[in-house]
Amino acid sequence: LEKVEVADRNGAVYDGEKARVAASAVLPKAFALDQNSPNPFNPSTTISYEIQENTNSVKVVLAVYNIRGQKVITLVDELKEAGRYSVNWDGRNEAGQHVSSGVFFYRLQAGDFSAVRKMVILK
Repeated sequence: LEKVEVADRNGAVYDGEKARVAASAVLPKAFALDQNSPNPFNPSTTISYEIQENTNSVKVVLAVYNIRGQKVITLVDELKEAGRYSVNWDGRNEAGQHVSSGVFFYRLQAGDFSAVRKMVILK
């Protein structure tokens, strides 16, 4: 690459050394799994997570489980670079059927990092 430019959220464009500084400022400092939003939800919700900087590609698995601990659906199962990601869940299982109202858990596994959060579907 001969020229790299980075734009921040406000649209300001940086190049050269300023681009390297700006890029490092936006990469997450640690792994994180955010609370889904909205929660409770109907018919869909968004789950956001962060892969920390200075991480080579890492295998990321984000799955939803019912109250009995049975896997409902796998939302993400792939290698990811450092950054912030979001995925939408429409309340369907692997077979494409809508799940019933209730409490569900979602689990993020990224390398050695693992976190679980609770969400509620209301119909």
